[in-house]
Amino acid sequence: MRFLLFLFILFVPLLGCQSNRKAIKAERKAEKVKKDQEREAQQVYEAGLDRHLSLQTSNTQERMKQNRQKSEQWLKPKKRDPFYKRWFKNRRR
Repeated sequence: MRFLLFLFILFVPLLGCQSNRKAIKAERKAEKVKKDQEREAQQVYEAGLDRHLSLQTSNTQERMKQNRQKSEQWLKPKKRDPFYKRWFKNRRR
């Protein structure tokens, strides 16, 4: 009798975990679907940008390209010097 009680106590928590696995699986599937939708939306957006660019004249296309390069340069994260270089840098005052 003790042995059966021991087995019952041992395996009851394992049976309860089955529903959690299903929930985790459903979450992963939902995340995958969401990621796929975001990827498709990004592709549609980029296709729209390409189409918009192709409708412009060559001069306008060149200006748009230059502006895009400048904006990417400004938005790119700046790399900071390591702390030891900042500490011992000659500063003009």
